[in-house]
Amino acid sequence: MTNAGHPSEEESWLTVPDGLGLAWGCWPVERPAAWIAIIHGYAEHAGRYGLTAADFNARGWGVAGLDLRGHGRSGGARGHVRRFEDYRSDLDAWLAALGARIDSEPLFVLGHSFGGLVAADYAWRRSPPWRGLILSSPFFGVARPVPPWKRALGRLASIVLPSLAFASGIRPEELSHDPEVGRAYAADPLVFRTATAGWFFETSRAIAAAFDAAAELRLPTLILSAAEDRVADPSRARDFFERLGSPDKEFISFPEMYHEILNETGRRGVIERISRWIERRL
Repeated sequence: MTNAGHPSEEESWLTVPDGLGLAWGCWPVERPAAWIAIIHGYAEHAGRYGLTAADFNARGWGVAGLDLRGHGRSGGARGHVRRFEDYRSDLDAWLAALGARIDSEPLFVLGHSFGGLVAADYAWRRSPPWRGLILSSPFFGVARPVPPWKRALGRLASIVLPSLAFASGIRPEELSHDPEVGRAYAADPLVFRTATAGWFFETSRAIAAAFDAAAELRLPTLILSAAEDRVADPSRARDFFERLGSPDKEFISFPEMYHEILNETGRRGVIERISRWIERRL
């Protein structure tokens, strides 16, 4: 799980209760002041966050990333999940493994896109002792409405054939204004282009549950939204923020940015805002 030109990542593996093998890794530093655990977005993998890890390493923070089941080098059908609880149990195992590496340093969790939903879902259900939760372009709804016929077909398939895959509709050129980001995404052999019916409806249920329980989420939370997001609906990120019960919460919207704000042409400003937020909570 390495990126050329980025700090080398120490790759590890863990086996979760259902026997699946999950890949994860660290970008370590000596005597870290904090750790940042990254949960990637849908259809991608932790190895795409090498540049972000380098930025955080430069501030003296260790970084870790997990390939979710069905993603990257981890096992499982691409993008598929039987039940959303599987992601929670995977995070239980990963955070335990990461905890064995961390001494007393505070832990922040950064979830991008679908990883933001996974992180938020875990946070309100498990009430973990994280120092803070950071959601980057969180996926709380699609930016483009799903056609009624496709939703109806998907709902039927989720019952009779949940592993049936449809085109995800993610367009590489709409991830960032930097054309190289789109080209690298399109050429990445670990990135896939489909979503299963089972995943879509499990995710829809998880989103509804997260909104219903948002008032119970008390962790310090930073939500970063891309105003020109064409993947995740930015208005839903704002709605979730308004429902949050945390007394320590902040919402930042980045005008004219696409979905992958950590890979945008103005990414330095995004990293600076995240870093200042973390530093105030150390």
